[in-house]
Amino acid sequence: MVAAPSVVAAGPGAQQSTTVHVLGSASGQSPDLKKGCFFRDGTAPNGGSDTGGTPPRFQYGNSPYLGAQLDSCGDVVRVYFGGYNSTHYNIRYVSPTSGRWVQQELAGGPRRVWTITAEAGDYNFVVQACNRGGALSHSSCTRWSPQIYLNARPW
Repeated sequence: MVAAPSVVAAGPGAQQSTTVHVLGSASGQSPDLKKGCFFRDGTAPNGGSDTGGTPPRFQYGNSPYLGAQLDSCGDVVRVYFGGYNSTHYNIRYVSPTSGRWVQQELAGGPRRVWTITAEAGDYNFVVQACNRGGALSHSSCTRWSPQIYLNARPW
C-alpha cells in the first residue's frame, strides 16, 4: 500500500494532526476503504521452508510450494502453488462448508493460481505435483507440501 502523510501545522503546545491518504496498493488494486477491505495471508503452522513471495509460500525440499491469501474486497481465496513442470497437481483442502478433506485435480505447470469464492471460516490446503503414468500405470507424485492454514473470517 502506498500512503502519503498530510501534516497540519500547529502552534507551540497545540496538537498536530496527521492524515494518511491512501494512493494505491502494491498489487495495483485500489483499496475500498468504505468496505474495509483487507488481505490475509495463510501460514504454515507445521513448518516448511518459506520461499518468499506475496503471499508467503512454503515447501519441503521435495514438494511443490504452496501459499494462500484471502482478498476480502473480491471475496475470494487465492491459492498459489507450483515449482514443478508436472502434468497435474492434486490439491487437498478443507473449507468451511466441507468440514472434511476434499481432493481435486488441477492443471499442471510451474506457477499456478487457483481462485475460489471465499466463505467465512477456516481453510487448510496441501498440494502435490504429479506426472501421469502410461497405460495401466499410476501417476508418480511428489510428497505433499506443508499444510497452509488460512483464516477467512471477516474480522
